[in-house]
Amino acid sequence: MGKENIDLLIEADNEKKLQFVEKLCYEHPYTHYQARCFGDTNGLLVQFCAPIGTRNSIIELFNIVKEKKLIDGFNVLSFEGVESIYTAPNADFWNPITHQWQFDLEEWFTCNVKNKEKSLPITKAGSAKKWLTQSHIAILKHLVKDARRKNTDIIVDLKKEGYKFTPQTFSRYIKKVKDECISNYKVNLAPTIFDLYSTALIWGSAKRTTIQDLESRILQLTFPFSSTFKINNNNLFWYLHLPPSHLSNVLSHLREKLTDMHFNYIDFNRATSFLPWPLTFDNEKHDWRTDTEFMIDSVLKGLKIR
Repeated sequence: MGKENIDLLIEADNEKKLQFVEKLCYEHPYTHYQARCFGDTNGLLVQFCAPIGTRNSIIELFNIVKEKKLIDGFNVLSFEGVESIYTAPNADFWNPITHQWQFDLEEWFTCNVKNKEKSLPITKAGSAKKWLTQSHIAILKHLVKDARRKNTDIIVDLKKEGYKFTPQTFSRYIKKVKDECISNYKVNLAPTIFDLYSTALIWGSAKRTTIQDLESRILQLTFPFSSTFKINNNNLFWYLHLPPSHLSNVLSHLREKLTDMHFNYIDFNRATSFLPWPLTFDNEKHDWRTDTEFMIDSVLKGLKIR
C-alpha cells in the first residue's frame, strides 16, 4: 500500500506533556498506536503508519514541539523499510488445568537452528495505490477493527459513514482488499485470563551474526506469544506480550547476547490503537496525502500551536 511503520520513543517528564503527546497522536492523520512507557524512556511509544518517504515530516513535527519545550526529547528507532515478523499466541502451549504456559525458553534460545533470513515481499510496495480508493480504505478500517463481522453489518455501518455498497459491489471490493492489502490475521487472547499482561519493548544492537541467529529462531521455531520482531543490520526491535516469568527469562538471555540493550515497560491497558482514515488518500492522484499542510500544519492547528 506504499506505507511504512515509523516508531518513536517520546520523552515526557510530567503528566501535562504526556497528555499533550496523546493529543498530538489523536490529531495526526497517520498515527497507528500510542502507549505510555516506563524504563529506559519515560514517556510514550508512538507508531505511525505513514506513506513511504514521509519520515522527515514526522521528525520535523516533533522537532517543532521539542523546540517549544512541549516534550523533552524523542528518539526515532531506525527500521526504515524493514518488514516486521509477527508471532501470535499459540494456545497449544497453554495448560488449562494449571493455568500456565508450558514453553521452555531455555531450549528455544539454545537449540540449533539454521541461518535463515525472511523472504522479501512478492508484490512491489505501493502497487495497490493504482486501484485503491477511499471506499477501499473505509472497508479496511472495519476489517482492522474486527475481521469476523458479517458483510451485511459492515455495509450498514459504511452507509452511515457515507459509503454506499450493494452486496455485489461490496463483495468485489472486500475481496480486493483482502487479497492485496492484508498479509495475515491474528487472534487476541484475553491478557488477564492467559497471563499475558506483561508488555515490553526491547531494542538494541549486537553482532550481525547474533541478530541473524535471533531472526532465524523467530522464523523457524514456535514462539507462542504475540510479538513484533524486526531487525536492521546490527539493530533489533522486539515488542512482546508475555507472562512475567517468561519476560524475565527473555531479558536474561538477551542481556547476554546484545552489546547495547534498552528496555521499556509498556502500559498496554491504557494504550490506544488508531484505525485507517479514508481521507488520508487522494482519489484523484491515486496516492496518500503527504503535503506539509496535511502532515504538519493541520496537526499544529489542532493543537492550537499555530
